[in-house]
Amino acid sequence: MYCTYNWDVLESPTIGMSWNHHQLVTGGVTINGQAIDVTGFSQTVSTTSLSTGNKVNVVLKIYEDTSVGSYLQHASLTVADCSMEWQREFDGTETTYVISNIQSELRKPVTPENCNILQNVNTRSNVLDELLTEVSFSFEFTQPTESESMKISIWDSRKNVNNFHLDEAFTVTGMPLTMSKSMPTMSDNAMMDEGPCNRGTVFVVNTFTGLTSCILKHHVSIWNNYGWTT
Repeated sequence: MYCTYNWDVLESPTIGMSWNHHQLVTGGVTINGQAIDVTGFSQTVSTTSLSTGNKVNVVLKIYEDTSVGSYLQHASLTVADCSMEWQREFDGTETTYVISNIQSELRKPVTPENCNILQNVNTRSNVLDELLTEVSFSFEFTQPTESESMKISIWDSRKNVNNFHLDEAFTVTGMPLTMSKSMPTMSDNAMMDEGPCNRGTVFVVNTFTGLTSCILKHHVSIWNNYGWTT
């Protein structure tokens, strides 16, 4: 007697290829409307040219088979020393972090001192079907740069991880900007009928950057230490 398995069910979340080279997703990354097929774990892509202060929209189309009891938990983009992270907790709460690679072990929210290349970062998610979820990132560069690669990390609730590298993804020209302190528009995933946040969470604003988030109530005192206020 032989057992057969659909090995893709055991797959880590992916925006392109499976571990055994099946193309599970087409158009796994979209940058400002331009779709990219991710055909490996490292590839060079057409460079998106920007000016400082231009809005960037990056959409990840992520394959995750939830039939085995896991769910998509994390997606992040890393540019230079800054990582923009979308995180879904077990209770469904979704949170946006912007952290410096140097500070990543401490999970500190962004400040002008530890991550000054990005501003006005927002994320949101959209379930397309039982296998595909879109996670969207919007942000602006505050500093010019000749060429920046982008690292993408995704994992599920069982900590099955995939990392992808898109080389030469961005080039940015223009004058350096002072980080914006104006409050950006709230992410769509924060808009609820009873208010901006899910029940059991509170709405906070970072006084350095204007970033907004919804966090668990018992985390407020910790986040206050890093410039977040209710």
